[in-house]
Amino acid sequence: ENRTTEATAANAVSSRSHALLWVTVREEWAEGAGRKRREGRLALVDLAGSERASATLNSGARLQEGAKINRSLLALANCINALTSPLQGGQAPIRRGSTGAPLAGSAVNYRDSKLTHLLKSSLEGHCRMIMIANVNPNGTFYEDSHNTIKYANRAKAIKVSSKVEAAVAV
Repeated sequence: ENRTTEATAANAVSSRSHALLWVTVREEWAEGAGRKRREGRLALVDLAGSERASATLNSGARLQEGAKINRSLLALANCINALTSPLQGGQAPIRRGSTGAPLAGSAVNYRDSKLTHLLKSSLEGHCRMIMIANVNPNGTFYEDSHNTIKYANRAKAIKVSSKVEAAVAV
């Protein structure tokens, strides 16, 4: 209901924002004299597609929305590239802990956008991740579809290490 769509020259129902939904499941039980808890989280993310201003013919507020969408997607791509590149622009490789997650002080800038900040724990590999890329088979959209597949392929290279953590006393 809160997600906005608007017609553009490129798409009759273009979503004007990303959508994020987190579902947290907690299990709590009595053990001996105390209580223990275990928790799991499912993040569902629907990214708005990147927009070429020349294809959408947007102006004013719609043009600004498209620019914000593109900026957040670029920030996400930069995080994915930083997490999957062996070297950071000639700098030392990102140091990873035993779980495969980047260690403190590693050069991944999650603060470039709200999207990357919110997705930090997922991007660091503390989960199992599935990316579904929406591509168009029409040859007119070949370049966009090809870029989407490259984006998804890069995300696939993020090292993940999800494991069941020990239950914590509460």
